[in-house]
Amino acid sequence: MSLRRLFDLILRKKGFARDFLMSSVGSLLITFVLILMTGIISRNLEPHEFGIYGVGRRAVAFLYPFISLGIPISLVWHISREDSKKKKFAYLASGTVLSLIILAILLTLIFLLRNPIARFVFSSSDRSLSFAVYLLVASLFSVMLLNAWERGNLDFTRYNIFNFLFMALLPLASVSLLCYTRFATSNGKLLARHILVGIGIAQGLSILILAGITVRAFKYISPSELVTASRSILRYGVPRVVAVSLYPAVLLFPPWMSLKLGYKEVAGVISAGLMIFRMADVFSMAFGSVSLPYVSRIASREEAGRLRPAIRSLSIYVIVFSVLLTITLIYFMPFVVRIWLGVKYVPYADILRILMVSLPFYFYYSVFRSVIDGLEFKAVNSRNLLESVVFMVLFFAVASFLRVNELLVVILSQNAAFMWLGAKTLQFLHNV
Repeated sequence: MSLRRLFDLILRKKGFARDFLMSSVGSLLITFVLILMTGIISRNLEPHEFGIYGVGRRAVAFLYPFISLGIPISLVWHISREDSKKKKFAYLASGTVLSLIILAILLTLIFLLRNPIARFVFSSSDRSLSFAVYLLVASLFSVMLLNAWERGNLDFTRYNIFNFLFMALLPLASVSLLCYTRFATSNGKLLARHILVGIGIAQGLSILILAGITVRAFKYISPSELVTASRSILRYGVPRVVAVSLYPAVLLFPPWMSLKLGYKEVAGVISAGLMIFRMADVFSMAFGSVSLPYVSRIASREEAGRLRPAIRSLSIYVIVFSVLLTITLIYFMPFVVRIWLGVKYVPYADILRILMVSLPFYFYYSVFRSVIDGLEFKAVNSRNLLESVVFMVLFFAVASFLRVNELLVVILSQNAAFMWLGAKTLQFLHNV
């Protein structure tokens, strides 16, 4: 069974090849822009502020999936299986209403706990950082709902345009404006909170398009249909909360622990280094975003058995590619750091080299997680992620007890989590 057979099974669906190609290019462009933006930010913030910024971005990545209740992925799954425009609109309207309720509750909690949150997450007394994180979460929610609507309708042209605009182009423009004009900053001093707010405003512009679609959606549905659709969305999405919340938690652990241990500069470097993992996601994110609705349809028609041999063949390609990529990055890491983050961060290149060891395991999981969601109604990814977090915590505890270097323990714990996650994903697909 060749790699081509995998695509042959899915390419029968009109537009898959075009959608996959567009999504791959779109993912690559977004990754390039985010890397460029990180370089701009690192050169305009003091190292400790860059560390706070990095933790803020990782905190958003952790918080958003946890409060989303799996609504976006549930919308993709439900909308892609419907032919009725009325039912599609019912799911979008229901998902939007649920999201607004969640954001209102979150805003209340952040207002009440703004000081403890700032001290716990950022080790800072600047409570405005708490509201900056909220703005980023709310704006990201808007982008993800809009993306879910387009993916569910298999309109990947609009999906990629909106995704690039709100996740890359507008944030880059906002950051560039702040960095080179010091607009609206305190005495011309650029702080992490300014960057976080600027990105949040840029992403939040997506609400204009989402609101236009949602207003039309309410014309098609009744209150009873809204309730029914909401229940269905939550039944599929809630079991996947573990997966979408713990995944960024694994990514948050190294920079957050580095910050708590007093390594503020290292926290920023590690956070930036984890973006290399996102760069490795260029293929996997595109494949996952397009394959989920298609694989789900194939599985619902009891044709999953035809996919299994091809998936095993694809596994070989993924493993070989990711190992070669990892070796290349480890060898050229000092050069990469010098060009990307600046000369002052070159001494930290060896830290990123150690971090890259787990890249093949992460990449394997990243490629196949959407395939698993398409094949299985059960939240398999949630179970695997929960196990990986437990394994990471146990590894950290044991290594700390043995008095291994604390910074090295943090990085190795991250590696242990990704290795466990990749191994469990491989085990599941091997037994399919």
